[in-house]
Amino acid sequence: MRSRGTSVTIPEDRGQAPAPVGRTQSGAPLLISPSVTELTTPRAPFRGKRFVLRAHGHDSPRQLVFSQTTAWKMGRFQDLAARGSCEVSSSEENGDTTAAVTLKSQPGSAFTCHGAWGRARPRARALIRCFLRIQIGRARHGAGPVFCRQLLSALDWFRLGETMDDREDNVSIPAFSFLLQMDPHLKPYEKDFRRRYELLQNRLFQLEEAEGGFDQFTRSYRDFGVHRRPDNSLFFKEWAPAAEALFLTGDFNGWDKFAHPYSKKEFGKWELVLPPKPDNSPAVDHNSKLKVVVHTKSGERLYRISPWAKYVTREEKSVIYDWVHWDPPQPYVRVHPRPKRSKSLRIYEAHVGIASPEPKVASYTDFTTNVLPRIKELGYNCIQLMAVMEHAYYASFGYQITSFFAASSRYGTPDELKQLIDVAHSMGILVLLDVVHSHASQNTEDGLNRFDGTDSCFFHSPPRGEHSLWDSRLFNYGSWEVLRFLLSNLRWWMEEYCFDGFRFDGITSMLYHHHGVGTGFSGDYSEYFGLQVDEESLVYLMIANHILHTLYPDCITIAEDVSGMPALCRSVEEGGLGFDYRLAMAIPDKWIQILKEFKDEDWNMGDIVHTLTNRRYGEKCIAYAESHDQALVGDKSLAFWLMDKEMYTNMSTLIPMSHVIDRGLQLHKMIRLLTHGLGGEGYLNFMGESPWKCRQRSQQIRARINV
Repeated sequence: MRSRGTSVTIPEDRGQAPAPVGRTQSGAPLLISPSVTELTTPRAPFRGKRFVLRAHGHDSPRQLVFSQTTAWKMGRFQDLAARGSCEVSSSEENGDTTAAVTLKSQPGSAFTCHGAWGRARPRARALIRCFLRIQIGRARHGAGPVFCRQLLSALDWFRLGETMDDREDNVSIPAFSFLLQMDPHLKPYEKDFRRRYELLQNRLFQLEEAEGGFDQFTRSYRDFGVHRRPDNSLFFKEWAPAAEALFLTGDFNGWDKFAHPYSKKEFGKWELVLPPKPDNSPAVDHNSKLKVVVHTKSGERLYRISPWAKYVTREEKSVIYDWVHWDPPQPYVRVHPRPKRSKSLRIYEAHVGIASPEPKVASYTDFTTNVLPRIKELGYNCIQLMAVMEHAYYASFGYQITSFFAASSRYGTPDELKQLIDVAHSMGILVLLDVVHSHASQNTEDGLNRFDGTDSCFFHSPPRGEHSLWDSRLFNYGSWEVLRFLLSNLRWWMEEYCFDGFRFDGITSMLYHHHGVGTGFSGDYSEYFGLQVDEESLVYLMIANHILHTLYPDCITIAEDVSGMPALCRSVEEGGLGFDYRLAMAIPDKWIQILKEFKDEDWNMGDIVHTLTNRRYGEKCIAYAESHDQALVGDKSLAFWLMDKEMYTNMSTLIPMSHVIDRGLQLHKMIRLLTHGLGGEGYLNFMGESPWKCRQRSQQIRARINV
């Protein structure tokens, strides 16, 4: 039986005696004999068998980095690409099971290993279970044992030795029967649901085994980036697996590019500790600038912003953002608790920068002072803030993210955003963040792209890692460190800023390999299952929802999906993706179509009602007549479709109302009334399109109705 390829660290031959590197589950010691590069257990924990790992290849120590996997349907083929390579195979002889790891290429080269698998024997499965708990090899130059997380991820993720059919039959989804009762048409796709759920459970198992659970894993923002320790020393940590060397430079050392090198750790991580100044103050002052200097293996010297940077700013005449150390002497202290979650959401979608009648970029303080009271007065119980995560290109409306942990400095400081949310909570208003995890900016100097000099650090390599229409990079959701980065990002916004939930942008691009580009969804269930589905990103969304709702039971998650993916808003325990709401994206398109193509007397009320009520049973929807997509991005607002240029000349109360304005105001309100009443379990309105806009004409409208 052939076994799937994976990665492993081979110890250097130093002629030393076998050294214990750990123990098996039953307590038997694991030994490494460097002279023959052999790992044995005198007494294996499974069925009393002895397992031997023999490695053949290079003599020098080599850590091979597990980089990308793609599991094909029914488990027929496995495509495993890695930097450097090895092949794992197992065989049985005299009652012993042997696994041989053979190195295939030099470090840095890529290979593809194909394998076809049959039904495994129990001994082979036991071998894999044993390997999951083995510490393999020692660090370079004999610096101690190394836990090969890549081996754990690869072996446990795919559960080597079992066919996909065998695995699916043994997977139990706790409440899947309830999902089938709601929609019996999903029965033919039961194996797809079981496979997704098993991938979820395997990932959660890995987090428990390797990181101590998802609670600890999602707090990685406390470890990566820069942090001040109790003794006022500063701890820096980054992940740059392909870098040759890392240095820290900035205002604190006169921008010396070599004075403060990072130390290389396992799994592509780098660490640096700066002791405090002689006066015991931190070595890096609050509001001072920093850069990470990355030396690549090709000899390049790159200047980068930490992916975990909490605050970045741009000089007035510069186009590049700078990493600014944010460590105020008196951080903002939250006063008001989170409001209770409302049964029905009335969402006010807002962009802080355009929330002002003045020709300027508005601030968090402007929004807090001038807009929050209006939102409260209008009866909204939730705000959805867009364009908060830092984005270098302002005209992207916040959808080309460059710094995922930084609140946009265009509008003010992090503390001012915290105050905005705190004041909203005092009014009983929930605050949601428009989070963008579906893609990232192409920027290199102030973004994630090519952070370590390669195009596959956080993202898939091209062409898979590029979105052809959005000119952006696509995350590798199967990567351990990318998972750490994104899940910690969600936890950061919940913990540090006290957001109440998220609207996940553009998840259609995540759910399918085709990203929804050039694809029309008819509603046929076969469109939602099969090879076109990107299971790595789908499982990431399941994990994100599972963790958020476990840690924060009142957390609200909203999905923006145009495909109509079944079970998108059903719980993970039922086999769904776990979102609370989905946006009813067909409704605004219908209203725009009617206003563009039909006369008033030709409106088909049956068609309108069908569009407003056509949604999946048991999955909550947020209805809206228009959002930023219609009002800002490539279209115009409903008010302009209805009244157009007369809005500039005939909206004054000092002149008689024209027929166009009279009709426009009445239809503007009627469209919202129908959408709010029939469209879903929640309602959303984009700023500037609320009823207050037309309040100056309300008396004239009421007078006409009374007449």
